[in-house]
Amino acid sequence: NPLQRVAYLGVKLFINPLIWCTGLFYLFYNQLAAAGFGGLALGTIALAHTFAAFLMLLFLIVHVYLGTAGHTPTAHFRAMVTGWEELS
Repeated sequence: NPLQRVAYLGVKLFINPLIWCTGLFYLFYNQLAAAGFGGLALGTIALAHTFAAFLMLLFLIVHVYLGTAGHTPTAHFRAMVTGWEELS
């Protein structure tokens, strides 16, 4: 599915690195100046980290919704687990 590939590519190339980098910047905020990132404000880091968290939550909500949008509420989940879709 092309849309699924684009969605996972976005997660791998944008959301995951953003949430990891901002999380590490949060964790080591007091040492950022020594590492050359002294110009980053804590509010900017917090906003970017929160934005990435909302994107991950949106990704989860869309997946659950699309999983229940089949001809039965569990049809797509069954296809995800088994790899086979029952055509009706």
